Amino acid sequence: MPTISYASGDRSNGRIDDLRIGITAVNPAPMLVKGIDAVLKRGNFTDASAEQIADLAARTAKPLTTSALTPEYRREMVRVFTRRAVTQLCLS
Repeated sequence: MPTISYASGDRSNGRIDDLRIGITAVNPAPMLVKGIDAVLKRGNFTDASAEQIADLAARTAKPLTTSALTPEYRREMVRVFTRRAVTQLCLS
């Protein structure tokens, strides 16, 4: 079962100008993570930027208790997967 889905926007001059993250299979319905643009507009992308975006995603996640995994675990996995994907996308 998917946990999180990503779609990236414009990548120019070696940086991401637009990034959208949609969380699926965690919330009752798919949701876009809000606030990412503010992190990207700060300029240089760092590990701290990836952590901030991961925190935004984890706060957006509202896991249901319909899984064998706890909501806390699923929320933490959203944080981990987001941090990994954003780091790979933005720092590569």
